[in-house]
Amino acid sequence: MRVRLTAGMTRLGFVVPDFVGVESVPPGSTNTAPTLAALPSQTWTVGVPVNVNLASYGADAQGAITFSAAGLPAGVSISATGLLTGTPTAVASSSATITVTDTGGLTAQQPLAYTVQAAAPTNTAPTLAALPSQTWRVGTAVNVNLASYGADAQGAIT
Repeated sequence: MRVRLTAGMTRLGFVVPDFVGVESVPPGSTNTAPTLAALPSQTWTVGVPVNVNLASYGADAQGAITFSAAGLPAGVSISATGLLTGTPTAVASSSATITVTDTGGLTAQQPLAYTVQAAAPTNTAPTLAALPSQTWRVGTAVNVNLASYGADAQGAIT
């Protein structure tokens, strides 16, 4: 493309055809970067579904933005609209980078600190084995250890 400037010209404009994924900016205006507000830290649990909407944290004066992320925990992903979904699969503590991109290709980023904690153990009822028949005599001391007949997966029983 050749452009010829002449004395007294104060503005230059040209037409760019719109292609998919290309934004034409009218003469005299500029594309400004989108914004992404600070993101709150997140605490999730292994095996429990995540559903966090980050859309309200991003904005762009010229229009639409898309979200992307790097460094999310295994099992969690982000949609283009900013919805974090999935089910974390492992204990972790780290930070992901969340990026918003406008239609002109400009970006903004913020860290997203997260902790994935272990799932709480499931409490199960203790077990008690059948007790053998006992014969006791009146007036005679009895000493039977019942502890060996009971068990609990979560610890001690009383």
